[in-house]
Amino acid sequence: IPVSGNWRSTLYFLYSPTTGSPKSVSVTYSGSITNGVGGVVSYSGAALSGQPDAHNGTYGLSGPTASIVVHTIKDNCWIFSVIAVPPPLSCVDTQRWQIAIGVLQGGGSDTGGPVTPPGDHTMSWTVGLDAYWVISAASFAPIVAPPTVVSAATNATGTTITLAFDKAMADPTGKHGQFKYQLGGGSDQAFSAAALDTDTTKIKLTCSGNKI
Repeated sequence: IPVSGNWRSTLYFLYSPTTGSPKSVSVTYSGSITNGVGGVVSYSGAALSGQPDAHNGTYGLSGPTASIVVHTIKDNCWIFSVIAVPPPLSCVDTQRWQIAIGVLQGGGSDTGGPVTPPGDHTMSWTVGLDAYWVISAASFAPIVAPPTVVSAATNATGTTITLAFDKAMADPTGKHGQFKYQLGGGSDQAFSAAALDTDTTKIKLTCSGNKI
């Protein structure tokens, strides 16, 4: 919640809102205000935990550019920003709403699509040369489908299983206890080690029990 003089901007978000007819969103102020504006956007396909991915707030005392940098952590995030500023105001990114009341102009914008790769991304607005402005921004990560095993193979001696997945995997070192295998439908057998292959879509598991 950055503050510039008597100007303030704030972002709120809600997981899994109900779908269907338009919904009302209410804001209750903790004190008296002169003017206030607000807007709402909704996104589908967002992860239902760990949000926001990243956020930032900043302010400035002059134009013509009002901008903010958000350092996204995950890939393919959408970034949304809100601004409070005296008129005039125009959007550099994808405008989602803009409302004016009295000497206050408020707007909401996003990146218009997912941003890649993760890192610093700038959201900008064009404002008056002598404008004091305040911006809040946050990034929201998408649901990421879990990896799928596409094949499994053993080495010639039957002591190692190599699992191939449909995407790059994290290093599984020390996590071999999360994997089990069976011989002929028998009881679970354990692995003694797990390692990431030079091809990061593959994991090598070393058998600690019977050979395959």
